[in-house]
Amino acid sequence: MVAFTPVLMQHPKNPELQETASTPAELAQLEWDGWRKVGTPPVSQTSLQKLLSYFTTEGKVKEVALPARLSQTELRAASGTVARQAAVSAAGTALGNTLVKIGVVLDKGAPGDFDSEAVESLSPFHDPESGRIGGVYTGYGLNADGKMVASIGLAYSDDGISWEKAGQLIGGSGIDGSPDKAGCTGPLIIWHGGIYYLFRIGLTEVGYEAGLKQVVVSSTPSLANPAWTHHGVALAPNPAVSWRSDAVWHANIVEWKGRPYCFINATSSDGKERIGYAVSTWEQFPLGWVFDDVNSPLLEGGEYDFIAGDPHVRKTPDGWRMDYFTAWAEGAYDWYTTTTEEAFPLGWKPHDGNDTRRMTIAPGPPGSYDSFYAHKPIIFHQAGRLLHYYTAVMAGGTNRRVALAIDPAAYGYATNPIPEVAAARTTTGTMATMATSTIMFPSAGRRGLEMRLAIRGNPGATATMSVRVLDRPDSAVTLVGNGDPNNWQNAAGPWVPVPDGDIFFAYLQWTSSDGTPVTFGNGSVEFRWVDI
Repeated sequence: MVAFTPVLMQHPKNPELQETASTPAELAQLEWDGWRKVGTPPVSQTSLQKLLSYFTTEGKVKEVALPARLSQTELRAASGTVARQAAVSAAGTALGNTLVKIGVVLDKGAPGDFDSEAVESLSPFHDPESGRIGGVYTGYGLNADGKMVASIGLAYSDDGISWEKAGQLIGGSGIDGSPDKAGCTGPLIIWHGGIYYLFRIGLTEVGYEAGLKQVVVSSTPSLANPAWTHHGVALAPNPAVSWRSDAVWHANIVEWKGRPYCFINATSSDGKERIGYAVSTWEQFPLGWVFDDVNSPLLEGGEYDFIAGDPHVRKTPDGWRMDYFTAWAEGAYDWYTTTTEEAFPLGWKPHDGNDTRRMTIAPGPPGSYDSFYAHKPIIFHQAGRLLHYYTAVMAGGTNRRVALAIDPAAYGYATNPIPEVAAARTTTGTMATMATSTIMFPSAGRRGLEMRLAIRGNPGATATMSVRVLDRPDSAVTLVGNGDPNNWQNAAGPWVPVPDGDIFFAYLQWTSSDGTPVTFGNGSVEFRWVDI
């Protein structure tokens, strides 16, 4: 057997960053991530600027243009079924790091609306009042003097992709001396104890993010008919503390071991933004926040970055992950970092601007909706999908809107849309196997992994459709078509455990109550880790 000769590899963006591949596996992984042998000329921008495809919920192929900076791992993970099957052998593919841009999902309002000039920072939440996905966002309109004024808007969605605006939720107080006299931005909804708590950045002057910035909080038992109780300032800058001496920005709150933690970005006297945190108790909530000024800031940008901001922290199967953005003269990008359960809320890996494997979103090509800024990440899970919302800005700082990217990779809690096959439509009383629905992803080592089936019936369908995974009768779900020509029918089966193994295969089986060609919509296999 021929011995493997170590190979010196260099980073695709920074040739001075080099690593030695000591085994065939290490070499394959580095090549997968875009690294090349020292001395090898780089891959041309033209060859990387390609159209990639993924399957929409209708089973059709949609072409998506991705920016040239994406690594080979991201390119392959985004490019459809073949790439997903290959990706199962690529160790370490990061959850949320194989994003495919969908486009603008929340646009500016009409002239005269409260959000006519710009919208940003859409923050979704599961709304118990409406039973839908709610979302609060920042809208900028114009006052009588033609100056920008910020307020918080409310929107609703059923799938996290198509959004319906519900109007302005709250604006500036207009009260002299109040922390939100002139407006508010950067919203976050926390539903706790039957009450909605709205955290937001108070602004003391009109204009884009103008005046003194500090986090204020108000509460209401209803968003449909809000009756606000204003609790005042929750998190404030402190001139005596260097890292947060000038401003406190976007709040992100998570719970760990019975306590709420708030991660924020703050501005220091040098004008740079860095990320730190504070902690409170549920007895004192929504106030009582105490900054850890000893260990903060937790994260800062690189040498040329003037912002490391808008942290979004969430639990992952192996620890914790923080998505954030950095900004410098050439644009703004979304990144991520991680820490362990044992080290949380500390221990975050430092920002490394040369490691593009940890960059999740970058500005698009000239003329695109996010050609200047692709930043301010907010992550949401819906129907098994990881949805990455961000603020998209065109060149020159114009047209600030909310855009969405979805992680199609197997690790991304993926919902896999599967169109119904013709055989199922004409089969009565027997299970017709749909071999084209194979799903492959690494399940080994995943804790508490479960799956369920969801099926959707077209308006007007009358037959009863049953679906299950091959050899998994406990996964069965039945949809009864009611013949309603105006509404879709939807049904979801029970969550059932996924067996241990390196690869999980799902062959869906369908049966129909009659032999007529009944057109049902599609089926999906959804996954979740229940210990998160």
